[in-house]
Amino acid sequence: MATPIIEAARARQLIEGISTELGFVDEETWATLLPVAREKFEYAMRKKDDMISSSVLTLAKNLYTSNARFVFELLQNADDNDFRTAKRLGQAPYIAFKVYPDRIVIDCNEEGFTPENLKAICAVGRSSKTGAQAYTGEKGIGFKSVFMAAWKVYILSGDFSFYFQHRIEDPGFGMIRPLWEEPTEQLQHPLTRMTLSLHDQGDEDLLSSQRHTINQQFNDLQENLLLFMRNLKEIRVSFFDAHGEMETSTTFSTQQTDSNRVTLTRRVTNGGVVTATSKIYYLVRHTVGNLAKNENLSYSDDEEQTRAYSKAEVVLGFPLTEHSVPIDMPQDGFAFLPMSHMGFNFLINSDFVTQANRQGIVTTSRRNLGILEGIYDTFIQAVLEFCDLPALQYTWMRFLPNTNDHYDHFWSRLVTRLQANLRFEPVLRPWSEGHLRPITDLRRLLASQLDSHQEPLFRDTEPEIYISNKYRESDLNKLTTYGLQRLTQNEVLDLVEQDLQLVFSRMKFIENDDWHTRVANLLAVMFESTNLLSLQTRIRKLSLLPLQDGDWVAPSARDNIYFSESAHIKIPESIGLDLLDDTAEENSRRMDLFKHLGISRAGVGFSEIRWKAKQAFVW
Repeated sequence: MATPIIEAARARQLIEGISTELGFVDEETWATLLPVAREKFEYAMRKKDDMISSSVLTLAKNLYTSNARFVFELLQNADDNDFRTAKRLGQAPYIAFKVYPDRIVIDCNEEGFTPENLKAICAVGRSSKTGAQAYTGEKGIGFKSVFMAAWKVYILSGDFSFYFQHRIEDPGFGMIRPLWEEPTEQLQHPLTRMTLSLHDQGDEDLLSSQRHTINQQFNDLQENLLLFMRNLKEIRVSFFDAHGEMETSTTFSTQQTDSNRVTLTRRVTNGGVVTATSKIYYLVRHTVGNLAKNENLSYSDDEEQTRAYSKAEVVLGFPLTEHSVPIDMPQDGFAFLPMSHMGFNFLINSDFVTQANRQGIVTTSRRNLGILEGIYDTFIQAVLEFCDLPALQYTWMRFLPNTNDHYDHFWSRLVTRLQANLRFEPVLRPWSEGHLRPITDLRRLLASQLDSHQEPLFRDTEPEIYISNKYRESDLNKLTTYGLQRLTQNEVLDLVEQDLQLVFSRMKFIENDDWHTRVANLLAVMFESTNLLSLQTRIRKLSLLPLQDGDWVAPSARDNIYFSESAHIKIPESIGLDLLDDTAEENSRRMDLFKHLGISRAGVGFSEIRWKAKQAFVW
């Protein structure tokens, strides 16, 4: 609201002018009329009321059948205010609620009422802010929702001092007809004060229930609200007893930590004891375009022409610890004000078309379906940002929806799209910590595929397929339904084949017995199942057999290859048989593999071996 440049006399004149237009005649004027004239005036005013009361009666009916939460409507209105003076003075824009048993006093350090603001709250279904400018409130209710809790609302703002008065049984004109009241105090600028006199007539049980509902609305306030407020930086709520003594006080505040991080603080005073807790959120913003209109809002001619409604900002809030560890906890959905849990562990905020009670969104709305596409784009943007942050690049998947959870039809579309498309985005680091790779391009390694130092048994391929070892197993498990696979047995054989072709092959040059045991285990297990014939055929074509002459050959490359001993007698290399390197035979698991590959003991006796050895020597 702009700074009011208006004197008290003009303010009173404006108030009384609006009241007169709505048929209000003060008691002094009535007293000057003769009885006959007074009767005619009353009849004329009743007829006038009959003609214009339809919309007011509808408002009154809707008000008491609505599920609108008046506290949130007041927060929405406050956030739309102008706080230029407060900011210039170094004050945090705030709204403060002081809740007494019979009244609620609301202070806000905004600029103050203007004539336009006054006319707007005195109208039915109007606002001084049009569709693309205003946050989404309940259609036709807005400020009038205060009458769910109060029968009188007194407003002191700048030179304006007036009130609305409406009892439940009244037809409704009191909600839109302002009456001047001489101020008893002068507020220091900038400050607007509203005093709500709570309902005090009717059934005692009903009144008690209303008080409980009011208190519950204040108790339901969360610091998360401030994440999506454009202007408000503080929300204060204090409860007082019948003697005016404060019982409890809660202050919610927000502070921008850096360009993306916001720290929310809740400070509670109870019985003289002060406790403070903080939450940290990483916010990611994205503008989505080509949206349908919001059916709950009206638009100016200029907005219709420029299609200002076709764009909306999507904001996702990701909760973090002070050490930037993701917090896995369900978060609310917002349409600038909280709705309900959507099943995700990140906050979602946008200009949704909401249900009447504002507890959920209209799932069939074309606008909401367009926003849903924007949420997907924003989430992908967030993940890509996380991948460039040291603290989050290995933990961001904790924010992914759990595909085993149940989501309603609307939100399940987001989960399905993430499942289908995230796998192709470059969001994971390879073992080398090099450039990001798509999920489907990388593989998890089993413990059996690592050496004693937890390094891969074989060098990676080009391009790389090993996923970084800096991810936790539990986090990688969550990526399984998003396309992450384990290293397959065929891929293991690709790695072995690649290694055997290298000049400095690990298979050929590593002498570590544990390393060879692990490799032998990896390959031998493929022979211990009858349905892996294709893998077994591949293995037999690999040069896995070290011979005594230094060659490495495939089982299929030679007719007969033998172990180096027969009948516990070492076979001389000189007799011309293809014999395995005897050092390789010292490893029992390698021996198992060699047997799977068809290696056998030479079928010759001791005398024959001696004779062949002698012949080779004589020759």
